[in-house]
Amino acid sequence: MRNLVKSVLCCTVLGCLALNSYGYVANAKVDASVSTNVKITQSDPADITNLLPEKMKSFFKKGQADTDMFTNGVAYGLLETVGLVSKYSSNAFSTAFKNGTLALKNTIPIYDLNDAVSEIMVVFNEGYVIVDAENGELVQYSFDAPNMEYLLKSEKLYEVSHGHFSVVSNEVQDGQFKKLNIQEVKKKANSNTVKKVKEKNKKWGQLNKTDVKNIFDGWYAGNNEGTSRNNTITNEYAWMSNYYGGTNFTATYTNGYSLNVPNINQDNGYSYMSSLGNDCAIVSTLEIMKYKFPTMTDANRQTAYNAIVASSYFSEANGGVGPTNNDQIFKVGAESIGKPVQSTSDDPEQYMNTNNFNFVLSWLQSYGPFYWSMTQAPYGSHTVTVKGVDQFSYSFIKGGYNYTGIDSFMAINDHWQASGTTAYLNIPGLSAYTYATAIIVN
Repeated sequence: MRNLVKSVLCCTVLGCLALNSYGYVANAKVDASVSTNVKITQSDPADITNLLPEKMKSFFKKGQADTDMFTNGVAYGLLETVGLVSKYSSNAFSTAFKNGTLALKNTIPIYDLNDAVSEIMVVFNEGYVIVDAENGELVQYSFDAPNMEYLLKSEKLYEVSHGHFSVVSNEVQDGQFKKLNIQEVKKKANSNTVKKVKEKNKKWGQLNKTDVKNIFDGWYAGNNEGTSRNNTITNEYAWMSNYYGGTNFTATYTNGYSLNVPNINQDNGYSYMSSLGNDCAIVSTLEIMKYKFPTMTDANRQTAYNAIVASSYFSEANGGVGPTNNDQIFKVGAESIGKPVQSTSDDPEQYMNTNNFNFVLSWLQSYGPFYWSMTQAPYGSHTVTVKGVDQFSYSFIKGGYNYTGIDSFMAINDHWQASGTTAYLNIPGLSAYTYATAIIVN
């Protein structure tokens, strides 16, 4: 795994974890029935294959049995992750989990030499786990991030006796079979090399569809949201329920506005993406351009991306693009694909003191999706695309008192959600140090 891992801490096979780890995840499922007027975005395990890196998608068989097996394998990985957090508490991985910033980024099938999925790799922003696809046993883990460049270039990963290697255009890229054609490797493999069929007994038992959905709901909506106004939020209702606590919690959707702006993930290996860092503002530009110019193609995106990277406004070494230049890089991108010459003088910009529901609603209705540059947890220095805003009234009982209030969220493309899931920023929790930029097409 040397090429796969930047720095591996401790790779072991763990013994059985306490069964309450499973109960902890499953019982965190949000009960949406408490209010019929709640706007909820629930996780959907059926979409888990969207977490595959782009180059691996065409090689994954999407039959029902294969998809179910893959989804179950990811669920096993999430269960094992909770076990690791409970076992090892003094590291960035566990801290990120507890703070609600451990983000699920990619899920990767690892094949045996019969081209059957043998293991599942679940990649987070702070590390990864690998589990046996058949019985859910933890095979390997790291609390450090994997080498994403290696993973995103790979078309398939294979394992032989838990040794792993990558294949691109049928050629093995590393390990003991480096530079051999994968078909040669399969022919040379003897019966001891190909992975054996697993025993029937499964570490976590036989998961049914309800079990799997509960695990995903628990991950997305229960465990990882509601500890702070600066969480990575993917479910507004779950965040409020966990954050405010108490009993008899209800939340009613009272106002809002949304636009359809698909999320581009910075780590997902699209053809028009490079291996550059600090390109979040460019990703926002491509998203906003697609909204403003609906006929824009992937080839156009490639052209625009390259033009912005080559412009004087972008410097990877200096943090990417300064927030005051967001409209300038839109101009560069638009002109590179033959759109009318853009003026930046009429593009609205607002620095600080923009953190209120009415401001966001007004800008969305007037200008469409817009840039939001900020420096705050969990994103650090980052630019996202604002595409919606939601307002709720809530009530709950705590300590014998009835509490009521109003909370609001911005719906964003944060470029971190590998499945294209919408994320949210809690508006009252936003830093004052933000810079909003809208685009008026000329």
